[in-house]
Amino acid sequence: MSYLSFEFAVFFTLFVSVYWTLGARFHCQRGLLILAGFSLYGSVNVWFAVLLAVYSVFIYSAGRWIASGSRSRWPAAVAISLAVLNLAFFKNFAILRESLGGTLTSLGVSSSIPDIILPVGLSFYTFASITYLVAVYRDHEKARSLPDVACYLSFFPAIIMGPIIPSDCFFRQLDGKREIGDQNRAAVLVVLAIFKIMICANCLENYADNILSSPESYSALTLFTAINAYAVELYCNFSGFINLVTAAALILGFTLPENFNMPYTAVSVQDFWKRWHMTLCDFIMRYIYFPLGGSRCSMGRTIFNLFAAFIISGLWHGCTLNFVIWGAMHGAGVAFNHINRKLSLISVPSWLGRLLTYLYV
Repeated sequence: MSYLSFEFAVFFTLFVSVYWTLGARFHCQRGLLILAGFSLYGSVNVWFAVLLAVYSVFIYSAGRWIASGSRSRWPAAVAISLAVLNLAFFKNFAILRESLGGTLTSLGVSSSIPDIILPVGLSFYTFASITYLVAVYRDHEKARSLPDVACYLSFFPAIIMGPIIPSDCFFRQLDGKREIGDQNRAAVLVVLAIFKIMICANCLENYADNILSSPESYSALTLFTAINAYAVELYCNFSGFINLVTAAALILGFTLPENFNMPYTAVSVQDFWKRWHMTLCDFIMRYIYFPLGGSRCSMGRTIFNLFAAFIISGLWHGCTLNFVIWGAMHGAGVAFNHINRKLSLISVPSWLGRLLTYLYV
């Protein structure tokens, strides 16, 4: 079910009515959130809901295992590794299937390997679960019950495309007294979402796709225009969806972390990643870049850490050479900004920095 559809609008209106009347009265809002999350997720594919249920039990059990032990890192390391392997398996199954099929064929073995659909939102609830496991490792008292873990991982405003909600941020709001958020802001966010997705993104997609699907038929200027149209379309689609789910969360009494802050006005590549998909960037910094040493080491090691973090980010987007190059280019851009800030090599006006950053991105 599309979140920007009449069906979802009807569902959400009915759900909010029950959530704030019966849910608040009988203290069952958590149960209603779980029911809504799994129902909406299962409406995409029932097996997605089954997988999420199994994964929720795994994360709950892993959290209890970590909390019941000493300060040993092994339980957390094993649990996080299994979560990452699960994500890697589903994201790269098509490549594994093709490789294994080719190997079997070369050996003269006739075999049909069934395809597996990548579960929608798997990356986002996997990353959310990692923030939970790390939080429990650092403070055993933060281990939660199975319903709480299931509520967190199935929270429907954020399960499809984010933002990534750190576990501390979510449970603090879940445990606190909730009330309907700023309704005027929610209404503005819905209007923004409709404008961005239904008008801007759709028009730009119709224009850009026709050109970029057969680039050899168009001039360089037309291709450049289409690429820019695609860039704005991508932003409008993604940020519009975040506007929509942020409004939904506000109505449910939750405040989602900010995910976009006018990224195409960034004055550097480093500044861009402080504005674009901010929760993903924060996750990469906290759980990949900082553990590698961050910038608390030599210049060479810092540059290595930046490249490693962004190449991993590229591989998360897609396990292909294109995304490795994409990650390396962003890593190079941030590394250059880091070196330039340390050594004061060049300085450009902010307007030129914005133009160069936009073109580079």
